[in-house]
Amino acid sequence: MPYVTGEVFTNESFVNKDFVEWTFDKCRFVDCTFRFAKLNEIETIRCHFSGCDFGNALLNASQHQASAFLNCDFHAANLFTSRFVECKMTGSSFEKANLTGFVIDKGDWSYTNFRFQHLQKIDLRHANLTYADFSGCHLEDADLRYADLTMTVFTQAHLKRANIRKSNTTGLNFQDFDVNGVKVDMFQAVQIAQAYGAKVDEE
Repeated sequence: MPYVTGEVFTNESFVNKDFVEWTFDKCRFVDCTFRFAKLNEIETIRCHFSGCDFGNALLNASQHQASAFLNCDFHAANLFTSRFVECKMTGSSFEKANLTGFVIDKGDWSYTNFRFQHLQKIDLRHANLTYADFSGCHLEDADLRYADLTMTVFTQAHLKRANIRKSNTTGLNFQDFDVNGVKVDMFQAVQIAQAYGAKVDEE
């Protein structure tokens, strides 16, 4: 399969292009369009995508290692069983994308948009999710231990049986979602009590 390394692409259109099983290593893509492109089973290694449009693209079973997708749009893309390992995804949006079997292995997912996604049982341990938007998401049984949830938005999200122990919950609004059944540590339990007006005696 084709192997592309060290190439730079700016304002390129790859609409409907077929890149099935291609490998991109240390490539850079700026403001490129991949709408409806066939990117099934591609592999990206240390690549950088900035402001790229992956709307309706097929990315199922794709693998991404230490790549960056900054302010990219994955609207309605197919990311079935795709895997992102130690990637930087700041500002990217996944609204209406197919995230079934989607794997996040650590990385920086700050300011990402996952609104109304179904992410039951997803493993988000150690991921940076600061200011990420999970409004209306289904996160039942999700593992969020050791994640950075600073100012993360969970408005009307479903977190029953989700585990947020040992995560950084600085600035998290516990009144935005139903905490019933959420697994928390003692420090977070105090935060929840304070969010609902309790005065905690620290003596």
